[in-house]
Amino acid sequence: MKTLLILLLLAPIFLVAQIDTIPKGNVTHIDSALGLKIIYPFKNSQVTGKVKAYYISNKNLAYEGESNGNAKEGTWSYFEYDSLNKPSVYQFFNYKNDTLNGAFVEVRDSLRVRGSYKYAILDGVYKREISSVSDSGTAVWIPLDSGGYAAGERYGQWTFLNKGKLQKTGYYQDGKKHKHWFAYDTYDKSGKDVIMQEIQYFEGVKTGTEKKYFHYLYEPCGEGCIDTIKVKEFEQIPWQNGSLLGTYIKKDNKGFVLESGTFSEGKKVSAWVYFDPETKEKDTKNYLDNKLNGPYKKQVGEHVILEGTYAVGKKNNTWKYFDDNGKAIREENYSAGVKTGEWKYFNYKGYISLSKIFVDDEMFSLTEYDELGIDVLNLEFTFITDGVEIVSQEIFRDSIETRTLLYKPEGNKIDHWTFMELFKEKGKDSTIFVLNGGYSVKKSGSIKLSGNYKNNIIDGAWEYYYNASIIWRIEYKDGIQIKETFVEKINGNPVKKGEYLLWHGPERPRLEFSIREGVRHGKSIWYERNGEVDKEEKYKEGVLQ
Repeated sequence: MKTLLILLLLAPIFLVAQIDTIPKGNVTHIDSALGLKIIYPFKNSQVTGKVKAYYISNKNLAYEGESNGNAKEGTWSYFEYDSLNKPSVYQFFNYKNDTLNGAFVEVRDSLRVRGSYKYAILDGVYKREISSVSDSGTAVWIPLDSGGYAAGERYGQWTFLNKGKLQKTGYYQDGKKHKHWFAYDTYDKSGKDVIMQEIQYFEGVKTGTEKKYFHYLYEPCGEGCIDTIKVKEFEQIPWQNGSLLGTYIKKDNKGFVLESGTFSEGKKVSAWVYFDPETKEKDTKNYLDNKLNGPYKKQVGEHVILEGTYAVGKKNNTWKYFDDNGKAIREENYSAGVKTGEWKYFNYKGYISLSKIFVDDEMFSLTEYDELGIDVLNLEFTFITDGVEIVSQEIFRDSIETRTLLYKPEGNKIDHWTFMELFKEKGKDSTIFVLNGGYSVKKSGSIKLSGNYKNNIIDGAWEYYYNASIIWRIEYKDGIQIKETFVEKINGNPVKKGEYLLWHGPERPRLEFSIREGVRHGKSIWYERNGEVDKEEKYKEGVLQ
């Protein structure tokens, strides 16, 4: 009801009530919506004199005020009543020629405003309060903010409170923040006004040094629960004309500098240093227009564990990683954020243990080395439509096995971080790495056999170089042998006539048979290592009899 009365009586009389005018005397108007009986005094057909309104329900005076020629004048007062029906003014307004002018007290629901108008414009002391119920059940007014107005704009010193505790103070000029402003800790229970933050303004724009002495984090702790965590970090923030400009510093409560650097026109520039007191890690980064640009370095104590370069926010050139003792762990190469060139990994002895070659962010080769830096496994990758073709070259003490494999990773992408581990575990699993293409074995630098697979099935021509002068050639189709020939290694012509011998060792034959016109003819005998005959077959012009 109070709010409705305000809306009614701040407006001109004849805009509120459609009443009949008379030359002289009183006119009574019943406002059923507000439950009021309003008495208007007339003189010369205009409302002149004291206007009074009464509650219809109890006939108590609701408000009263003077009018002169339909214009409100002087003080208009609004009443409330206690349990003994004793009246008191709970709000009032002053008018001059129907215009708000002078002190007022306005109540809207739980909000009370005290101030003054000068020709309908706020001017002078201003204060807001909010009502609350005390422990005894009585209503109390708790300050919200207070200050002053000049010509309708905030002016001079202002104070803001939160639940009765000082929240911030500062100065206004022409409605804009000006000079020093202070923010206070409303969670502090010491009873003191503890400064959290101080800021300088010039005509509404931050300028000078902003200081944050600590701040709070708010973290969920369950349904309807928020934890308030005090973070004891000091920040010194440079401002000039509303833009960050100058040296920034952040410290913890022990005085360790956690972050420091330079702003220019609101953006990070030059070297910035970040420090973690718990891990002792220190990062030194360089910026250009808020983007990482230039040298980067990470240290633990005095030891550099990572160094590299950024170019406009992206990794560039060589990045080097070290252990806590300064030994190299790996080297990476980038071009504008794209992986390129050779990546090297080093073992505890300082030898290279792994090498990756990248082209345009894709890994094209992968090499593993033994503990002395000698390569033992080479993988080369070709990205094709239905997967990735891998040429695997595994290097043993006296031989090299080369396999062509088909691998179909998800999305046709290889995770270079985990691929070697996968290959060493599953590389012989033909359901994952399908034999599909060339296969060969070299021994002591010479090829011992070569051929092809097609989807894990032996296929096409296979050549065996076990004999020093004769090539044993077998042709397969879908895994089935369809032809066998023997040719001269020197010229590729079919062997006219000769013997084919393989040995377990000196004076210990492993296999012997005769050849005529490029095919087997006669007996073929296989021997055990102890010299005993293991198997004997007979051929005639290449046909098993």
